[in-house]
Formats: sequence, C-alpha cells, structure tokens
Amino acid sequence: MEKAGAQFMKQLDEQRRRYVDVFLKSNRDLPDRMRTEGVSALLDAEDDVLSLAVGPVREAVSLTVDGELYLRMELETSKLISAELHYFSENLSNNTLPYRIMRDLIGMATPVELTVVPQAGADPKRDFDKNVRALAEA
Repeated sequence: MEKAGAQFMKQLDEQRRRYVDVFLKSNRDLPDRMRTEGVSALLDAEDDVLSLAVGPVREAVSLTVDGELYLRMELETSKLISAELHYFSENLSNNTLPYRIMRDLIGMATPVELTVVPQAGADPKRDFDKNVRALAEA
C-alpha cells in the first residue's frame, strides 16, 4: 500500500512540474501583457491576502505554489490572469518563496494600481499598504 501511495505522489509531482513548465513557457510575454492590458493589486487586510490581476477578468484554472500562492491562468493558453498570495504578512516577514514570486510579479508591473481593503476595526495606520508599495518598488 505504501508503494502505491508513493507512486501516486510521484505522479502528482511530475504532473505539477509539467504544468509549471507549460506555465513558464506560456508567460514569457508577461511584462508586455502587463503594460498593455494593465495590472491591479488588492490587499485584503482582514483576510491577509494580496491579489494581483492582469487585464480583464477571464475564466481560469488555478495552480498552487506551496499552498499559499495561487496562480490563475487561462486554460487554453496558460497565460497568467491573476496571482493571489495568502498569509501575506507572514510571507512578507519570512521572505518566503511565494512572497518573492509575488514581489517579482509586482516588480514587472510597476506602477501598480493598489487598493487596500482595511481590516475591520483595524488601526488605519496599519502598514499593509506601505508594505505592498515597498514590494512594488523593490
């Protein structure tokens, strides 16, 4: 039984690697698309989620990186439509791989239109927007 489970996990890992390879090859034009289609970012402080969207809303499928970064892409073309980083504060503090990927995506897109959804009852001086702006300028 353990051998079957290990084989299944190996197959899942291989499939994920193929998806990542297709995704990377399909998005070589991402900086150009970000400039022409536009980019917006949303920081939801209450849910601690940073979202980045390229162009208009479209139907997509998701690919996860470490279970915290979700990349949404068009099914037919594998072009990036959006990225969503969960546990933004923790990822920012720990300089994690998902955070660095999001930072690089935002860096390709500057200037970014940033919208901050404040945390319910939060101190308005909370530095989420400052951190995202610093992320965009990094």
